[in-house]
Amino acid sequence: MSLFCAVRIAKLEAGEKDDYEFREWQARMDQLDREKKLEEFERRRLTGRLCQEQSVIARQKMVVQKKHNVAEMRAEVAL
Repeated sequence: MSLFCAVRIAKLEAGEKDDYEFREWQARMDQLDREKKLEEFERRRLTGRLCQEQSVIARQKMVVQKKHNVAEMRAEVAL
């Protein structure tokens, strides 16, 4: 057994707490933070993409409406 292990065992026997549980909790919290950041990044990316697609659709609708208006005007002029 190494000196480090012996000292650690002696400290535990003396009533000192082991920080293993804290380090384990801290690692879990770090992992949760990374997952939340990744989820937020993905949410923002998808929101941006959705806005872009909505803009394209709105532009297409506007073009169709303008074509319709032009066709109506031409029909009125032809009369």
